[in-house]
Amino acid sequence: MALLIKGDPKGKQKFNEFVVNKIVITKYNHVSYRIDDVAWDMTPMTEFERKGQTCTFVDYLKHHHNYVVKDTTQPMLISKLKPRKNDRLTQSDTTQRVAALVPECCHMTGLTEDQRANFKVMTDLAGSTRLTPQQRVEGLHRFIDRLMKCEAAQELLSQWSLEIVPGIIHVEGRKMDGPGLSFGDRVNLPKAGPDFSREAGLSVYDPIAIKRYAVISTQRDSDKAKRFIEMYQQVSKPLGIKMMQLGTLVTLRCFLPHDFNNALRGLDKNSTQFVVIIMPMQRDDVYAAIKKFCVSDCPIPSQCILSKTLGNEKRLRSIVLKIALQINCKLGGSLWALQMPLKEQVMFVGIDAAHDPLKKDPSTVCLVASLNNECTKYYSKAASGRVHQEMAESLRGMLEDAIKYFQSVRHRVPDRIIVFRDGGSVGAMEHIEKTEMEQLMQAQQQLAPDASFTFAVVAKRIPQRFFLDQGRKGFDNLQPGSVVDNTVTRRHYFDFYMVSQQVRQGTVNPTHFIVLNPNDAIKTDLIQKLAYVTSFMYFNWSGTVRVPAMVQYAHKLADLLSRHVKAKPHETICNTLYYL
Repeated sequence: MALLIKGDPKGKQKFNEFVVNKIVITKYNHVSYRIDDVAWDMTPMTEFERKGQTCTFVDYLKHHHNYVVKDTTQPMLISKLKPRKNDRLTQSDTTQRVAALVPECCHMTGLTEDQRANFKVMTDLAGSTRLTPQQRVEGLHRFIDRLMKCEAAQELLSQWSLEIVPGIIHVEGRKMDGPGLSFGDRVNLPKAGPDFSREAGLSVYDPIAIKRYAVISTQRDSDKAKRFIEMYQQVSKPLGIKMMQLGTLVTLRCFLPHDFNNALRGLDKNSTQFVVIIMPMQRDDVYAAIKKFCVSDCPIPSQCILSKTLGNEKRLRSIVLKIALQINCKLGGSLWALQMPLKEQVMFVGIDAAHDPLKKDPSTVCLVASLNNECTKYYSKAASGRVHQEMAESLRGMLEDAIKYFQSVRHRVPDRIIVFRDGGSVGAMEHIEKTEMEQLMQAQQQLAPDASFTFAVVAKRIPQRFFLDQGRKGFDNLQPGSVVDNTVTRRHYFDFYMVSQQVRQGTVNPTHFIVLNPNDAIKTDLIQKLAYVTSFMYFNWSGTVRVPAMVQYAHKLADLLSRHVKAKPHETICNTLYYL
């Protein structure tokens, strides 16, 4: 309520923007609600009917929760409630159950943008949330000791014939070497490590020459835009990117969605390769309008940059260097290539889905497939699913389009198709196998009947944690490339845990891979090795990521389409990484 400043004509608007879609928890009964609106015509003194009697919110809180409201003039927060399981609503019944909440009775959950931007706050918070492996092991031992000494806990466990092992389980694992990577200017890494940012910043494997591009900014940011154009030219030459012409600057007076759309429509689509938009501040409506125009309405690669990002002169070169690398990928180029010593042609496929948090719009399902063994070229496809539905129903057509495009580029169908499907709990494996995997296998049998097919579910949100026992030195994180495929794996599944990424703070989270159709065509060592080496090919990060790159690309695309574009992408850009 501090935003409601007397005399501020935009006070109500500011408070609405601050609180709507936030989640609060009530002080008196600890129930969480998502705020959908603010009722400025209601106060705690407003009367409502309950069980045939009228009472005010002040009286209700006093009598039922022993809570005394101090400010009786504040507006009320409105939360739309979900239908309960026992509610029987007819098709003609459109009544929406809502809850009216007193602001002073609510705690805001999560962190505000100001808190996230506060380095000291985030550092202090990380000390409690990002525990080191040694701290986690010590905490687990303390928890187990408490359980062993608690008679009530032991009695409850004995009723279920369960026993807590006094200590953590020791399992055997192994570490795989990194793959060979090729960069520009004949730079090669025979065994790449989890961080190869130095080599990635020297030269580009497949540079795309720049003939003409445009930069759109407000008049206030025109100096930053000119500085960006100069720095972009400086960093492009060492990367091997030829720049034939400097960018054309287009300035705007206002910062509204239609202003940017008008500027984009005024560009010469035949000669402009891409457009850079410098935004004064983060605004979802402006960003969504730009991306919808550039992805769906009139396909053109676009790169949005916040004005404050270009404000630090000391870091400007490194920032523009990363932007230059990102633009090269959006134009169809690649930054490095995978050295894969396989004679057969492999197509890696990543699948992910994104959901509307408000559960209004349909879910977006995305498929990204590699087009060569070097994993430098990709094809993407998107489709809409049911509202907040994880299971995809149109995967057969999506994979068929990917195989056809692979054949048009490579003049042959792939010899091996490996699908990595992001998400999915262990309880949903049977359903995924009977629906999604069956669809994909039908597409493979239709267009590439001689190809071997492997389907693996990739789970990131898992409770398991693994620590490297160093004896007297204590416990540390597993090194990237570590695999555990015994003792803690599922009895009825072909699965394994892998750590591919490197973390500098806290404890590393492993990734769980579950192969749903194990067969003689794919050996354990091979699928583990392929899952690891593909984690090196995410061009937005010069290092390894938690999942195979195609899964991360599919996640990035699904998030962009679901949150901002909300439309089908244009077919002409399906072979570029426009969503980076």
